[in-house]
Amino acid sequence: MTSQWKDKLPESDQSGISESKHGEHLTRTESPKFLSSVANKGQFGGTILLAEDDPELRELLASRLEEEGFQVVSVSDGQEALRSLGAQLPSAVVLELMLPRLSGTAVLEWLRRISSIPAIMITGSLEDSHFTNAFALGADDFLRKPFSANELVVRLRARLQSSQRSSPRTQLGGLLIDWARAEVFRGAQSVSLTPREFELLRALYQHREQVLTRDWLLQHVWGHAHSEDDRLIDSTVKRLRHKIGPGIVETVRGLGFRLMLT
Repeated sequence: MTSQWKDKLPESDQSGISESKHGEHLTRTESPKFLSSVANKGQFGGTILLAEDDPELRELLASRLEEEGFQVVSVSDGQEALRSLGAQLPSAVVLELMLPRLSGTAVLEWLRRISSIPAIMITGSLEDSHFTNAFALGADDFLRKPFSANELVVRLRARLQSSQRSSPRTQLGGLLIDWARAEVFRGAQSVSLTPREFELLRALYQHREQVLTRDWLLQHVWGHAHSEDDRLIDSTVKRLRHKIGPGIVETVRGLGFRLMLT
């Protein structure tokens, strides 16, 4: 945090903010001790993607989340958010509604095609239509500035805990798949899949009694159907097999792919 903001906050509470650009601001927060009565103590350990274009606000929120045990990936625009999500899905996302280069709602719309991880939108906008649109696209929660950093922490914990309780899981061979959180485990070891690899696995599982053709996969997993893109499927299947192990994804010669359940 820059000295500009530190000078405005008492030492006992570095998690509040006065002003940010465009006249948006966060209110001074409660003492961190406030969290002990409303949220679980100790480190949570989840990874949060924080997309906020105001650098001082982004740094402040990231610092507060890290104090609570979260790992934070911070980005300043929508394109960076998409690149981060494409590389590795976090446990939850916090998105500014009006991000530069690509809006937070556009990022949310893309995210909901591949995952149901918790998404909290933040904005200084007073337009009710922004709230309605974000919830229609799949936002789990919405915070209007000004808000306290502690309120964000509490809402994140609540959404993550709710997601864990309701998360459907599947045992597939030696794998445990958590569909809601887009996580795969082999025993206690996490298997790191890209969003596309995970969506391919989901499609194969959802249609496990069928052989899925390349054209079908291009249309429903990649969102387009061009025969010259067959190599995308082959390379993704190869990477997926390498990560989850042999004997799960079967190639049916001349037809496509299917999941082996035995």
